[in-house]
Amino acid sequence: MNRILRFRYKVILFVCLTSCSTREFREVPLDKVPERVRSTGSQIARDITVSFTKEEGADYLLDKYYLTPRVHGSIVSNRGMYAESYDAINTMIEHVISYSLFQVKDNGKIKVLRYSLKVQSPLAKFVELKLHLNIHNQLAAFYLYYTSLGDRIKRKNILPEFRSEGF
Repeated sequence: MNRILRFRYKVILFVCLTSCSTREFREVPLDKVPERVRSTGSQIARDITVSFTKEEGADYLLDKYYLTPRVHGSIVSNRGMYAESYDAINTMIEHVISYSLFQVKDNGKIKVLRYSLKVQSPLAKFVELKLHLNIHNQLAAFYLYYTSLGDRIKRKNILPEFRSEGF
């Protein structure tokens, strides 16, 4: 009987721990974002926007210290898709003038940093660079969302998709 009770307590404890843990992202006020997260995100955002103008495209990011094996592997195995995406970026947004952090979300393990890109383009209404940073401040994924004037294209990611495992 004692074994059965211990097993029940273990099951109840397991259920409580798994159901009570949050996978939901909470918004962090911009003035409360840790400086390390802010500076790492800013460096990554700068490098990604610079890569749009480089001849090597996404390969420009391959030797960066913050690139996780998952992102590195995605760029290497999807070179053709990244090349096509970068061609589309150069056509759709032409040139990135500046970027600014406008939202940070946190679930403990992953920080999501959203940047508004000011671009030189007569067709772009809004362009967003979204970074997922893991707990060790390494780049886990990045997305470039585009909305055209007249909303013909509405918040569409124009980079190859990352699988959402681990988020």
